[in-house]
Amino acid sequence: MAPKNRSLKEQIYTKILYKIVNGKYPHDQFLTEAKLTEEFNVSRILVRETLIELQKDNILKSIPRAGYQIVQISGKEIRDAIRTRSILEIGAARYAINLISDQDIAKLNKLISHAEEARQSREATLKEWWDTNVEFHNVIARASGNALLVEMIDKTISILWRAAVQYFLVREPSTFHGFHPESHKLILEAIQEKDEDKLISLLKEDVTSMSSLFRVD
Repeated sequence: MAPKNRSLKEQIYTKILYKIVNGKYPHDQFLTEAKLTEEFNVSRILVRETLIELQKDNILKSIPRAGYQIVQISGKEIRDAIRTRSILEIGAARYAINLISDQDIAKLNKLISHAEEARQSREATLKEWWDTNVEFHNVIARASGNALLVEMIDKTISILWRAAVQYFLVREPSTFHGFHPESHKLILEAIQEKDEDKLISLLKEDVTSMSSLFRVD
């Protein structure tokens, strides 16, 4: 999504997120509506709405009478979320492989193309890169027809989004531009071939590869 097509709230969200990623906001520093309103020269209401979104995404937590603080996440939380996500997504995929529609296949192809274009242009934001990756997996999960399973997967992904932000706090923020969508291409091929064993193997490898990314093996 090009910057000009984003709402003002999305732009402020991205700016705050990147300042967190770049270490411009130290972990022991509290972010306040007043300070951010002045910093970005926007309305206090807009800042409040943006902070609420960041809180919903578990990037920030609200501290009464102090402001908002960056949420830290432990290695155990990341490890547990990756393992749980792997179990849930494999379960969803077993159902989805025989239920997935042509429309879903088209969506998966489009997401792979979008990820490749973003990788080559290196213009995608961290949030856009993450959302594209997650949506690929969500299309498969939703095809299972199990709403509760999809909801549980979303919860684990929320934890891992926090981990992604924390990971890029100490690394070059544009590192994610180098990630290649090849694993998603192979997963899609397995779905089209109706090869359940191959799909499960590839999906497990793709999800658990995050362990090495976040260094929590």
